[in-house]
Amino acid sequence: MTMGTRKNKKVGLFVTWRRGLMRLVKNCSGSAAIYTAILMPVFLGFLGLGVDVSLWHLEKRETQKIADAAAMAAALEFMRTGDEASIEPSALISASQNGFDDKNDQIIIFHPPVSGILKGNISAAEVIVTTASPTLLSSLVVNQIAAVGSRAVAMAEISDTCLWSLEPEASGAIKVSGGSMVNFGCGVFANSNDPDAIQISGSGSCLTGSEIKIVGASNEGCIIPQAVTGVLPREDPLAGLPPPPISGCDTVGNTMITGSRDATLSPGTYCGSISILTSGTVTLLPGLYILDGAGLNIGAGATVQGEGVTIYLSAAGTVADNITISSGGIVELSAPDSGTYAGILFYQDHLAADNIQHNFTGGAFMDLEGILYFPNQDVKFSGGSVSDSSNSMIISRTIEFTGQSYLDEFEPASKRLAPLLITVALVE
Repeated sequence: MTMGTRKNKKVGLFVTWRRGLMRLVKNCSGSAAIYTAILMPVFLGFLGLGVDVSLWHLEKRETQKIADAAAMAAALEFMRTGDEASIEPSALISASQNGFDDKNDQIIIFHPPVSGILKGNISAAEVIVTTASPTLLSSLVVNQIAAVGSRAVAMAEISDTCLWSLEPEASGAIKVSGGSMVNFGCGVFANSNDPDAIQISGSGSCLTGSEIKIVGASNEGCIIPQAVTGVLPREDPLAGLPPPPISGCDTVGNTMITGSRDATLSPGTYCGSISILTSGTVTLLPGLYILDGAGLNIGAGATVQGEGVTIYLSAAGTVADNITISSGGIVELSAPDSGTYAGILFYQDHLAADNIQHNFTGGAFMDLEGILYFPNQDVKFSGGSVSDSSNSMIISRTIEFTGQSYLDEFEPASKRLAPLLITVALVE
């Protein structure tokens, strides 16, 4: 039966019913009054059923909202923590925040889903919410409480992209030249719409990733696999990351460590640049290092190490206030895995000058576990810089690899990277 036929029949039945009702109303005989009295509960019942159906639709929308929120919270919680026991509490909190009432509503949480296309998928969660919706006028016809329910399935994933160029228009937003070999075990994304957004030049230069995606396109060069061009632009994945509050200076003036001595630095606000030029070992204690209008220079064969470290460069930064790792430096730093800056190793404020370039150069060896986040600034690996870290991610305005720099096997699987880069979406 076609939709038009159904509609015509419904209209015809309604017209017939209305005409009959009008005849009963106009008929003043006793029999008509009796029929009216007999049929009136039926008329009221159908009227009430229409009212109740509208209310049930509203209830359906509310339970769907609750189920959606709970499913997303459940999937997100497991991806973040891997803790099965924390899934239900997290889902219940989200459900309550979206109108769930445990006196009238019921919720069932499945991880992984027990039905649907993602049945058994550990990255997904299934939630069913039901509520008792009492009948109003329709109880004259149906004397029972209606159960209204909704189901939702959500899936969480860690972003596969670990090299992001956020520049929206420039040519060479990502450059590889001078024999540089750049091999990422994850995705590469260029947000520039320029036809040469990615530029590969020079013998031996090559860019490899699990996937290469460009809003614009690239010049001819060694890109493995072939780049996918003309994709939609993306938002900065860390745009909502808050800058830390700055209130006064813990260290005034420049901090310089030279000679061959070992040293230890403590977290705090540095209102002068840090220069590590010693041939000894400098240890950064865990915590947040705020460089307020200041930079960090590591060179002269220094060894720098630290765990649970975040280095923030403030909005007051100028072109001289950058990160420079050079002259055979050995740098082994890891970001914290909890707190506001979980996963963040370097963070340049969005409002800092856009002509700042951070340099990882000159035969340096780097094991950088965390996100290098320079949203409005440029990053350059050059002159024999080497990194074999498997837990790094670079997000910057532009990025350049030149002069036989070598990076290998970057991927975003580390727990330090997960908290800010997990995406969750409703799939059923």
